[in-house]
Amino acid sequence: MGDMNTSTSNLEEARKFLDEKTARSLVLEELFDLTLYERMRPHATGATARMLEELIVVEQGHYSFWKMVADKDYGDLNFGHRVKMGLLLAVVRLFGEHGIHLILEGIEVRGIRHYLDLWKKHKGNALGALIAPVLKDEVEHEDTIV
Repeated sequence: MGDMNTSTSNLEEARKFLDEKTARSLVLEELFDLTLYERMRPHATGATARMLEELIVVEQGHYSFWKMVADKDYGDLNFGHRVKMGLLLAVVRLFGEHGIHLILEGIEVRGIRHYLDLWKKHKGNALGALIAPVLKDEVEHEDTIV
């Protein structure tokens, strides 16, 4: 993941701008993406499998990072996330790697929009400084996928 200063003082300052709803969303969305990529991996081969393996490593970092920033583990995916996961995996089973590529494109575009909105809201504070490298990672994912 991109360079960032996660000293205790920077984390404490960033947490002042991180409300519970946003923290929960960041942690659970990264957990969702990570879990989805892990579950799609067995259905992929060649370059698609390698891309998923790379994305899994990055998503593991993002998930761990946001849990550290939030200073909380929100547990497992909720019912809505599990239903969404099931539907997306059904698409993978039906359409194979074509389905994986469509899903990856959608997930990454959603991630960029989410992080861009958060960064715009917090670009002048410590939370914005933590969001910027994650946003950069998301844009790089998009470039890799396309």
